[in-house]
Amino acid sequence: MNKKIIALSVTALLTTGCNGVYDNFDPANAHGTIELNGNVEVGSNLTVDVADIDGLSGTVNYTWWAGETQISGVSGNSYTLTADEVGSYISVKAEYTDDAGQAESLLIKTTDPVPEMVSDGVITISGIPDDGVILFGAELTADVTDADGVDGSISYQWYADDAAITGATAASYTTTINEVGKQISVQATYTDSFGLVEMPVSNKTNPIIDPTSYSLTLSQTSDITVGMDLTATLSVNDATATYQWYADDVAITGATSANYTVAATDLEKTLSVTVTYQNGSKDLTETATDVVYSAVVKNAAELISAVQNAAENDVIALGSAIGGTYTDIAFDANTTGSDVGLVVSTNGVKLTRTKDSDAVIKGKTCFALTGDNVVLDGLVFEENEAFFAGGGSGDTACDSSSSTDAMLKMDGNGVVVRNTTFKDHVGDQGFFWIEIKGLNSIVERNLFSGTDASINKSGAISIWHNETDGEQEGHTVQYNHFTNFTTDGSAASEAFAMQVGRTTGEGSTHLGKNTIQYNLFDTVQVKERLFRVQGSQNTIKGNTIVNSVGMISLEDGAFNTVSDNIIIAGSGLKTGGIGLSALGHTISNNYIAEDAYTGGDRGGIYIHDDMLGNSGNKLTIANYTDAELAVTINNNTILNVAQAFGFDDKDSGCLTFPPYLNTSNNLIAATSDSGLSKTVGTESNDFTGIGCSLNSNSVKTNNHVFVSDVTDGGSVDISTVSGDVDGAETTTNTDGLVSGTGAQAGVGADVSKLYKISADEVGPGSTWTWSL
Repeated sequence: MNKKIIALSVTALLTTGCNGVYDNFDPANAHGTIELNGNVEVGSNLTVDVADIDGLSGTVNYTWWAGETQISGVSGNSYTLTADEVGSYISVKAEYTDDAGQAESLLIKTTDPVPEMVSDGVITISGIPDDGVILFGAELTADVTDADGVDGSISYQWYADDAAITGATAASYTTTINEVGKQISVQATYTDSFGLVEMPVSNKTNPIIDPTSYSLTLSQTSDITVGMDLTATLSVNDATATYQWYADDVAITGATSANYTVAATDLEKTLSVTVTYQNGSKDLTETATDVVYSAVVKNAAELISAVQNAAENDVIALGSAIGGTYTDIAFDANTTGSDVGLVVSTNGVKLTRTKDSDAVIKGKTCFALTGDNVVLDGLVFEENEAFFAGGGSGDTACDSSSSTDAMLKMDGNGVVVRNTTFKDHVGDQGFFWIEIKGLNSIVERNLFSGTDASINKSGAISIWHNETDGEQEGHTVQYNHFTNFTTDGSAASEAFAMQVGRTTGEGSTHLGKNTIQYNLFDTVQVKERLFRVQGSQNTIKGNTIVNSVGMISLEDGAFNTVSDNIIIAGSGLKTGGIGLSALGHTISNNYIAEDAYTGGDRGGIYIHDDMLGNSGNKLTIANYTDAELAVTINNNTILNVAQAFGFDDKDSGCLTFPPYLNTSNNLIAATSDSGLSKTVGTESNDFTGIGCSLNSNSVKTNNHVFVSDVTDGGSVDISTVSGDVDGAETTTNTDGLVSGTGAQAGVGADVSKLYKISADEVGPGSTWTWSL
């Protein structure tokens, strides 16, 4: 930068004469005076004042010079200096005739020449947005101003963080990705009007921004609860930014700032926020990783507190354990001093896990869901054991009787348990994972794994029936996965996968109206009863039972329906298919295969009274006619089963009353490669051998039987078409299910209405649903 000379202005007074001071000397004349006022510098205004004691009423003529050169066009008593006068002395001549008639000529001259200017050139950058945010690709322009004037062209050099940008030597420069994160400046080089070289440098810009480097963050993306304040932060300070918050992708009215307070209406919704920036040309969205909860707890103590203080329809989420565990959850709900279990009594409360939680509920556990519409969704129970004080009834909120307990009791109406894992009973005390009372509850898409079938009074689900219709009924159990129910020793007679009804008394005659559908039972190996049904008007349909031991056993109660189930024992297992007391049930379109059992109390379809309670039996018979209690058995396939149809006596006596059977369109077949030593169509020797018989009104229609023996020597024969092993005309579908063709077309189960469920289609997180 050139430093300029600074000169002070002076005022000089000169009068003219022959010696340069006076002209036209006349001793009788009083000469006038002349005075020059103002700063002698470019831009300053100089004025001339003339005075004369003889009087001055006429016109004064002024002539201005810069050095020896007259300044043209100037004839008044003032003049503003320009850059043209720099370096020159300024003089002014005033000519006039005073009032005495004397001609006067006065001359004044500055004592110093006009000095050079004091201003420096200035360079600025235009094209910067008001918010100072510059994106790569923006065009910037250098603007030069200099009060001294610019003589000739200007050259430029642009810089990024003080390093010259190659080739950037024009008045304008378009930023590139190479400048992202760097500050831009520019220097101009030129000669001003006084011949001085100027080299001004601009101020630096803010760092250049890559538009793709904008990012948006939320102050919290998980463990979000109602009432929490959230903040969205844009990584670049963009004054044009606007915000919109969403709940499940629906814009929240009025939520248009960077801050948002979570509302009750956001419960169980996923929050997100969109910021629009760069004058509306760009936008970013950030989404929470989890839904909104009423409370997030981290251990048993916090869970207990949250449940005790829950409001209706609160959603309580279990996060990963911090500051404690979820083991042996119990508390004094009634302040009586004894541990009674976790009682969820507030209607509509939901217990779940946060999406990233690894919370596992272990040990002695009792959850009593007594409120209506309570929901458990996505919890994990592992290595649980029965939780009661002394083994008697009423010790805990989960006691059912003196001999049976539950880990999770569903006593309210409309309770839902879904997507939950129940794994590995521990201890030697039997209990059911779930016990259901109330009305219209749902158990769906859960995993039940790891029951010790050697322990009595244990299993997965137990459903109560009340003696009064309209109470304790209408439940649905669907899309669950039951597996790994095994024992190292002998299975207990009262270990079940499911109980549907729990009494042999009058309660068994009332309506259960429960539906057990589309569940997978894989490796569930109990003694003889996979399902123990002790109630009326229940439906068991569409289930897949494989590699398992135990029948669907309809014992007390009447008018149950068992349909569209696939039961395949496999691997030489001795199990049985569907057992029933002949009390008005419907057994339809089931597929039963590969059962090697040859004893006296099981079969593909087995009619018996062995499990029938006396009081329930008598009450049922007393209220219905024989025709009303007729059993319909139609369109079933029984393939490679050692005893297809079976009949049993009752403790070496005939059944309570002669079974009334209507059988039609059943296909019973065997193949020589089945590995079975015998295949009997009807096993009735013990039944008819002591004089028992079917109801005389029983009907058999179009039953096709292709086995080793149509009967075992007994007198019951349901066949209308019969033949040898391998004699049935069949075809096999992609699930390996056999159906009749040719002469057997339309006989047996309609496999188009059957579906063999796989493990990935049921249980927690599954979405598969059955449809034709």
